[in-house]
Amino acid sequence: MRLTSRDGMATGLAAAAVAAYIAFLHGVDVAPLSDARAVTAGVFVLGMAACWP
Repeated sequence: MRLTSRDGMATGLAAAAVAAYIAFLHGVDVAPLSDARAVTAGVFVLGMAACWP
């Protein structure tokens, strides 16, 4: 069984979600990471995109 390009894309999106959360925790001052709700919405969108069929 081999990994497909969709697996790679899902892994990349999950890594982006983790990176956004870690950046928020460390206090990075970037517009999309301005508050907890924005980070939550971003992580949700990235998670849904990673699970898209």
